[in-house]
Amino acid sequence: MKKVKRIVSLVAALAMCLSLCGCVDLDELRTTRATVTEEGNIKLYDGTEYILLPECEALSPSFYEGKMVYVAQEEIPLLLTSTHGDGYSMSDDGVLLESYIILDDDIQYIYYCRADMYDSLLERIVGGFTPEVCCYWCYDYNLDEMVSYTLTQDQVDAINQVCATQEPQILPQFATMDWEYWASLYWCSADMLFEKEMVDICLMSDTYYVMEPSGDDTLLYTVPEGLNATFAAIMELQIESDSYWEEW
Repeated sequence: MKKVKRIVSLVAALAMCLSLCGCVDLDELRTTRATVTEEGNIKLYDGTEYILLPECEALSPSFYEGKMVYVAQEEIPLLLTSTHGDGYSMSDDGVLLESYIILDDDIQYIYYCRADMYDSLLERIVGGFTPEVCCYWCYDYNLDEMVSYTLTQDQVDAINQVCATQEPQILPQFATMDWEYWASLYWCSADMLFEKEMVDICLMSDTYYVMEPSGDDTLLYTVPEGLNATFAAIMELQIESDSYWEEW
Protein backbone atom coordinates (compact mmCIF):
# COMPACT_ATOMS: atom_id res chain seq x y z
CA MET A 1 0.00 0.00 0.00
CA LYS A 2 2.82 2.38 0.85
CA LYS A 3 4.47 1.60 -2.49
CA VAL A 4 1.24 2.38 -4.38
CA LYS A 5 0.88 5.70 -2.55
CA ARG A 6 4.49 6.54 -3.37
CA ILE A 7 3.96 5.82 -7.08
CA VAL A 8 0.75 7.87 -7.17
CA SER A 9 2.55 10.74 -5.46
CA LEU A 10 5.40 10.63 -7.96
CA VAL A 11 3.04 10.55 -10.93
CA ALA A 12 1.18 13.59 -9.55
CA ALA A 13 4.45 15.44 -9.05
CA LEU A 14 5.55 14.52 -12.56
CA ALA A 15 2.31 15.88 -14.02
CA MET A 16 2.85 19.12 -12.13
CA CYS A 17 6.39 19.41 -13.47
CA LEU A 18 5.14 18.91 -17.05
CA SER A 19 2.51 21.60 -16.64
CA LEU A 20 4.93 24.09 -15.10
CA CYS A 21 8.05 23.44 -17.16
CA GLY A 22 6.53 23.13 -20.62
CA CYS A 23 9.06 21.92 -23.15
CA VAL A 24 12.00 20.20 -21.42
CA ASP A 25 15.17 18.82 -23.02
CA LEU A 26 15.01 15.25 -21.70
CA ASP A 27 18.34 14.33 -23.29
CA GLU A 28 20.04 17.12 -21.36
CA LEU A 29 18.33 16.04 -18.13
CA ARG A 30 19.47 12.49 -18.73
CA THR A 31 23.11 13.57 -18.75
CA THR A 32 22.73 14.76 -15.15
CA ARG A 33 21.31 11.47 -13.92
CA ALA A 34 23.44 8.94 -12.00
CA THR A 35 22.98 5.78 -9.95
CA VAL A 36 24.93 3.91 -7.27
CA THR A 37 26.49 0.56 -8.22
CA GLU A 38 26.65 -2.52 -5.99
CA GLU A 39 30.27 -1.57 -5.21
CA GLY A 40 29.17 1.87 -4.00
CA ASN A 41 30.49 3.73 -7.04
CA ILE A 42 28.59 6.53 -8.77
CA LYS A 43 27.69 5.60 -12.34
CA LEU A 44 26.71 8.23 -14.91
CA TYR A 45 24.22 7.81 -17.74
CA ASP A 46 27.04 6.97 -20.20
CA GLY A 47 28.54 4.26 -17.99
CA THR A 48 31.39 6.36 -16.55
CA GLU A 49 32.05 5.39 -12.93
CA TYR A 50 33.41 7.44 -10.03
CA ILE A 51 35.06 5.85 -6.98
CA LEU A 52 35.08 7.28 -3.45
CA LEU A 53 38.39 8.84 -2.39
CA PRO A 54 39.72 8.96 1.19
CA GLU A 55 39.26 12.26 3.00
CA CYS A 56 41.82 14.88 1.93
CA GLU A 57 41.60 18.48 3.18
CA ALA A 58 44.20 19.67 0.65
CA LEU A 59 42.19 18.52 -2.37
CA SER A 60 40.76 21.60 -4.08
CA PRO A 61 39.47 21.08 -7.64
CA SER A 62 37.83 23.78 -9.74
CA PHE A 63 34.02 23.87 -9.94
CA TYR A 64 33.47 27.22 -11.66
CA GLU A 65 31.39 25.81 -14.54
CA GLY A 66 28.71 24.67 -12.11
CA LYS A 67 27.78 21.33 -13.71
CA MET A 68 25.75 19.07 -11.43
CA VAL A 69 25.09 15.33 -11.27
CA TYR A 70 22.17 13.86 -9.32
CA VAL A 71 22.14 10.34 -7.87
CA ALA A 72 18.56 9.10 -7.86
CA GLN A 73 16.75 5.79 -7.53
CA GLU A 74 15.47 4.22 -10.74
CA GLU A 75 11.79 4.75 -9.90
CA ILE A 76 12.27 8.53 -9.67
CA PRO A 77 10.97 10.14 -12.90
CA LEU A 78 13.59 11.92 -14.99
CA LEU A 79 11.95 15.33 -14.51
CA LEU A 80 12.25 14.97 -10.73
CA THR A 81 15.94 14.08 -10.75
CA SER A 82 17.22 17.38 -9.36
CA THR A 83 14.61 17.58 -6.57
CA HIS A 84 14.62 13.93 -5.48
CA GLY A 85 18.27 13.03 -6.08
CA ASP A 86 21.47 13.66 -4.13
CA GLY A 87 23.40 16.44 -5.85
CA TYR A 88 27.13 16.28 -6.68
CA SER A 89 29.17 19.05 -8.26
CA MET A 90 31.34 17.92 -11.18
CA SER A 91 34.80 19.48 -11.48
CA ASP A 92 35.51 21.52 -14.57
CA ASP A 93 37.78 18.79 -15.97
CA GLY A 94 35.20 16.08 -15.24
CA VAL A 95 37.58 14.09 -13.02
CA LEU A 96 35.88 14.62 -9.64
CA LEU A 97 32.43 14.71 -8.09
CA GLU A 98 32.01 16.65 -4.84
CA SER A 99 29.43 16.58 -2.09
CA TYR A 100 29.60 17.43 1.61
CA ILE A 101 28.21 16.63 5.02
CA ILE A 102 28.01 18.86 8.12
CA LEU A 103 29.50 17.41 11.30
CA ASP A 104 29.41 19.45 14.51
CA ASP A 105 29.06 22.72 12.57
CA ASP A 106 32.03 21.76 10.40
CA ILE A 107 31.82 20.95 6.68
CA GLN A 108 33.43 17.71 5.50
CA TYR A 109 33.83 17.40 1.74
CA ILE A 110 33.39 14.07 0.00
CA TYR A 111 35.04 13.35 -3.35
CA TYR A 112 34.52 10.64 -5.95
CA CYS A 113 37.18 10.25 -8.65
CA ARG A 114 36.63 9.07 -12.22
CA ALA A 115 37.74 5.44 -12.42
CA ASP A 116 40.47 6.00 -15.03
CA MET A 117 42.15 8.61 -12.79
CA TYR A 118 41.52 7.00 -9.42
CA ASP A 119 44.82 5.13 -8.92
CA SER A 120 47.04 8.10 -9.80
CA LEU A 121 45.08 10.55 -7.65
CA LEU A 122 44.91 8.12 -4.73
CA GLU A 123 48.69 7.76 -4.89
CA ARG A 124 49.09 11.54 -4.65
CA ILE A 125 46.74 11.71 -1.66
CA VAL A 126 48.46 8.87 0.20
CA GLY A 127 51.92 10.25 -0.64
CA GLY A 128 51.12 13.67 0.79
CA PHE A 129 50.87 17.14 -0.69
CA THR A 130 54.10 18.86 -1.74
CA PRO A 131 53.66 22.65 -2.30
CA GLU A 132 55.08 23.86 -5.60
CA VAL A 133 53.67 27.34 -6.25
CA CYS A 134 52.06 30.17 -4.27
CA CYS A 135 48.85 31.64 -5.70
CA TYR A 136 45.68 33.54 -5.03
CA TRP A 137 42.40 33.71 -6.95
CA CYS A 138 40.15 36.60 -7.86
CA TYR A 139 37.43 37.36 -10.40
CA ASP A 140 38.38 38.88 -13.75
CA TYR A 141 35.34 40.87 -14.85
CA ASN A 142 36.71 41.40 -18.36
CA LEU A 143 37.09 37.66 -18.90
CA ASP A 144 34.02 36.90 -16.75
CA GLU A 145 35.82 34.09 -14.91
CA MET A 146 37.99 33.31 -11.92
CA VAL A 147 41.72 33.69 -12.57
CA SER A 148 44.80 32.92 -10.50
CA TYR A 149 47.91 34.97 -9.83
CA THR A 150 51.12 32.99 -9.23
CA LEU A 151 53.76 34.71 -7.14
CA THR A 152 57.39 34.80 -8.23
CA GLN A 153 60.08 33.39 -5.99
CA ASP A 154 61.24 36.94 -5.18
CA GLN A 155 57.72 37.80 -4.02
CA VAL A 156 57.52 34.69 -1.84
CA ASP A 157 60.93 35.56 -0.40
CA ALA A 158 59.67 39.07 0.43
CA ILE A 159 56.73 37.65 2.39
CA ASN A 160 59.04 35.27 4.26
CA GLN A 161 61.36 38.20 4.99
CA VAL A 162 58.54 40.20 6.56
CA CYS A 163 57.48 37.29 8.78
CA ALA A 164 61.08 36.62 9.82
CA THR A 165 62.19 40.19 10.57
CA GLN A 166 59.11 42.15 11.72
CA GLU A 167 57.66 41.98 15.22
CA PRO A 168 54.02 40.85 14.90
CA GLN A 169 50.96 42.11 16.69
CA ILE A 170 48.52 39.47 17.92
CA LEU A 171 44.94 39.80 16.70
CA PRO A 172 42.48 37.91 18.93
CA GLN A 173 40.02 35.49 17.41
CA PHE A 174 37.12 37.23 15.61
CA ALA A 175 38.97 40.56 15.55
CA THR A 176 38.06 42.70 12.53
CA MET A 177 39.80 45.57 10.77
CA ASP A 178 38.64 47.86 7.98
CA TRP A 179 40.87 46.60 5.17
CA GLU A 180 40.65 48.25 1.77
CA TYR A 181 41.93 45.22 -0.18
CA TRP A 182 42.62 41.62 0.78
CA ALA A 183 44.16 38.58 -0.92
CA SER A 184 44.34 35.08 0.56
CA LEU A 185 47.45 33.21 -0.55
CA TYR A 186 47.73 29.43 -0.85
CA TRP A 187 50.50 26.93 -1.38
CA CYS A 188 49.43 24.82 -4.37
CA SER A 189 50.50 21.90 -6.48
CA ALA A 190 51.60 22.78 -10.01
CA ASP A 191 48.22 21.68 -11.43
CA MET A 192 46.33 23.62 -8.71
CA LEU A 193 44.55 20.44 -7.62
CA PHE A 194 45.93 20.54 -4.07
CA GLU A 195 46.29 23.59 -1.84
CA LYS A 196 46.77 24.74 1.73
CA GLU A 197 46.58 28.16 3.36
CA MET A 198 49.72 30.29 3.44
CA VAL A 199 49.05 33.89 4.57
CA ASP A 200 46.75 36.82 3.80
CA ILE A 201 47.99 40.13 2.42
CA CYS A 202 45.99 43.24 3.23
CA LEU A 203 46.17 46.92 2.35
CA MET A 204 44.91 49.70 4.63
CA SER A 205 45.78 53.41 4.47
CA ASP A 206 48.66 52.83 2.02
CA THR A 207 50.25 50.27 4.34
CA TYR A 208 50.54 46.57 3.51
CA TYR A 209 50.16 43.86 6.14
CA VAL A 210 50.79 40.12 6.26
CA MET A 211 48.38 38.06 8.36
CA GLU A 212 49.45 34.61 9.47
CA PRO A 213 47.21 32.21 11.45
CA SER A 214 48.59 31.07 14.79
CA GLY A 215 46.27 28.76 16.73
CA ASP A 216 43.13 30.69 17.65
CA ASP A 217 44.86 34.01 17.04
CA THR A 218 46.35 35.77 14.01
CA LEU A 219 49.80 37.30 13.74
CA LEU A 220 49.79 40.70 12.02
CA TYR A 221 53.04 41.88 10.40
CA THR A 222 53.52 45.41 9.06
CA VAL A 223 55.32 45.47 5.71
CA PRO A 224 58.24 47.96 5.73
CA GLU A 225 58.09 50.75 3.14
CA GLY A 226 61.09 49.34 1.30
CA LEU A 227 58.98 46.36 0.21
CA ASN A 228 55.88 48.34 -0.80
CA ALA A 229 56.64 48.04 -4.52
CA THR A 230 56.92 44.26 -4.25
CA PHE A 231 53.64 43.94 -2.36
CA ALA A 232 51.92 46.35 -4.75
CA ALA A 233 52.88 44.04 -7.62
CA ILE A 234 51.49 41.04 -5.74
CA MET A 235 48.19 42.81 -5.03
CA GLU A 236 47.75 44.49 -8.41
CA LEU A 237 45.37 41.89 -9.86
CA GLN A 238 43.31 41.69 -6.66
CA ILE A 239 43.01 45.48 -6.41
CA GLU A 240 42.03 45.70 -10.08
CA SER A 241 39.31 43.11 -9.54
CA ASP A 242 37.94 44.76 -6.40
CA SER A 243 38.08 48.23 -7.97
CA TYR A 244 36.02 47.05 -10.95
CA TRP A 245 33.30 45.87 -8.56
CA GLU A 246 33.42 49.13 -6.58
CA GLU A 247 33.04 51.20 -9.77
CA TRP A 248 30.18 49.04 -10.98
